[in-house]
Amino acid sequence: MKNLIYGVFVFGFIMLVNGCQSPQTTKNTDQAFAATDTVALSNVSWDIPVEGMTCEGCEKTIEAGVGQLNGIATVKANHAKGTAVVTADSTLVSLSDIKQKINDIGYVAK
Repeated sequence: MKNLIYGVFVFGFIMLVNGCQSPQTTKNTDQAFAATDTVALSNVSWDIPVEGMTCEGCEKTIEAGVGQLNGIATVKANHAKGTAVVTADSTLVSLSDIKQKINDIGYVAK
């Protein structure tokens, strides 16, 4: 029993000294940092005036339609304010693309 306890202690000490980590943990952490770095560098946010929204249904329609565009991170429309706040990867989608989509849906983006 004494040898077993000693062996576990030595194994734990070696793991601690060598800085051993689970390969899965290291891989996920590296991927998370890489994704965050990429998003942080190219995301921009636009506050777009939109005419024609009258209810929450209008908000949902704009959010769903604009959300289909490639590069869109978030869309939040507000009919009371008459705006749509869109966060997107500017390397994949432009402000004019977003405005065109809003116009195609049936609203007027200014």
